Amino acid sequence: MTLADRIVVMRDGYLEQVGAPLEVFRKPGNTFVAGFIGSPPMNLVPTRVSAGLTMVFEGGLRLPLPDRAGMQIRPDMDVIMGLRTEDITVVNGHEQFPSEWKAEGASWKWWSRLAAKPICTWIYPAPNWSHAVRLVAP
Repeated sequence: MTLADRIVVMRDGYLEQVGAPLEVFRKPGNTFVAGFIGSPPMNLVPTRVSAGLTMVFEGGLRLPLPDRAGMQIRPDMDVIMGLRTEDITVVNGHEQFPSEWKAEGASWKWWSRLAAKPICTWIYPAPNWSHAVRLVAP
């Protein structure tokens, strides 16, 4: 991706998306592209939109939808929330998420679950092991 000014993502001989590398990375055209581009791939979590445009996840977690112009989302719609690892910050907090840590050189890869789906992010530097962690997304 760093050597090209345009990339093409294909699946089974069909074109999925064409664009500048950062455009394809930041605005994937579908869940295949979102899961294909990036390492680790984008975290994809299914959810349902409730009244007031709030995402309701399995287990009862509720998050407001970000306000984006042109968004065609309505209540009672099933959607897939996509979070890149750089959009997630693990901070000391009160909410406990079951998690697994893996050292990857100077950083740590943090795996957890959100609404029964695995999610992943990178931690720089090593985490503080004495505190619970809380998930914060912009």
